[in-house]
Amino acid sequence: MKIKRLLPYVFILTFVGLTVYLLSESISSDKVADIVKSTGPLAPLVFIFLFASTHVLAPLSASPLLFPAFLLFGAKPTVFYMYLATVISSFTNFWISKQWGRSLVIKLVGNKNMQKIDEFTEYYGVGALIFLRLFSGYMTDFVS
Repeated sequence: MKIKRLLPYVFILTFVGLTVYLLSESISSDKVADIVKSTGPLAPLVFIFLFASTHVLAPLSASPLLFPAFLLFGAKPTVFYMYLATVISSFTNFWISKQWGRSLVIKLVGNKNMQKIDEFTEYYGVGALIFLRLFSGYMTDFVS
């Protein structure tokens, strides 16, 4: 019964993820810059949304977004927008894991990555996992 309730969300996530992935493969950084710039005053919000989505939908890469963002917004605003996107995506990832539990997280990150986390936690303890989450250089990896 739970699977039937999750199915629409899985389809939506899959569709959006696949669409964004295919678009990211076929669009250059210049084109991304033009798209973001065309949104006018909403450009920072569009960038934050796109950047955050790359942390939630695993196959997506934020790399095509970074160069245009630095050109459009400058260094300090871009770093600030990246920080906001990271906070938003961290909350989103936490909410996904709390809402749908381990089974959906495994579907998103894969069994192999989840086994690595389980083995690490078993060997080093939960404290080490919390330490990595708080102090690792990249806050939005699959450990989150």
